Amino acid sequence: MVDCGTRLVDGRLAFACNLPGAKADCDAVAGAPCADVDLDGLTDEWEDLLLAALRPVRRMDESEMMFADPTAVVGDVGRVATVGDHVHVYVMLGYHVDYGSCGFTSHNGDSERVVLDTIADPAGGPGGAIVVGAYTAAHENTETDHGRVFTGSALDQLVFTVDLQTNDPRWVVYPSANKHATYATVAICEGISPLPCFDEDCAPDDVDDPAVFDVLPAFVNAGEEAAPRVTELSALGFPGEQAWAMQDFCGGLGGTGCSSPVRDKLMVDPFL
Repeated sequence: MVDCGTRLVDGRLAFACNLPGAKADCDAVAGAPCADVDLDGLTDEWEDLLLAALRPVRRMDESEMMFADPTAVVGDVGRVATVGDHVHVYVMLGYHVDYGSCGFTSHNGDSERVVLDTIADPAGGPGGAIVVGAYTAAHENTETDHGRVFTGSALDQLVFTVDLQTNDPRWVVYPSANKHATYATVAICEGISPLPCFDEDCAPDDVDDPAVFDVLPAFVNAGEEAAPRVTELSALGFPGEQAWAMQDFCGGLGGTGCSSPVRDKLMVDPFL
């Protein structure tokens, strides 16, 4: 029986798993699920378990407009890839729209992202991994890019909660209200700018239960560009959107002037 989950090791998010990640190692285990459809040397089962465990819960601001929008759709598109002896976990955090700020800059589709850098953690079993780097994107590749890489002692800033389904630690990120730039802490988010319409609001304030504003949507593992596991994203509620096409992400709504292609969120390495 496959048994995997997260834990904190000296304050670092770690993944413990009795299923080896490498296909070559998995093949040596009788009866283990070792399919590798995306041909990257990692088993699909292990990749999916890693994505499910390490992707973050989004703790939204209480003024986030999606909560009053009956058409709102959110979903995660993941990729797990080896980089030398590291494994990177890419997660595109998708929203059907960017609501804008101060009555402008709204557009269909919003493709945000986080990336985790992990190394093998033998203490966590044959498929164990531990986080040694994290990246949160905020207005990526714009003049107001506030993306941030966390390594070493900076990883102490990451926030965790208890997943109510698994009772395991779950990474928490803070999307800005209505614009969805992703931050690792409330302080980083709300310290960006004091100027109206350029400031950011994150996390629910003065509420009895902040977890009411937590969002952990469905996800798919896109696999690899040369051997995809998922291409079209209707399963997440984004019809017509593609994981690997060089096309703007419009949240399944069509139009122009949307957000960056999903592919960009899965391929660009922030740790280089």
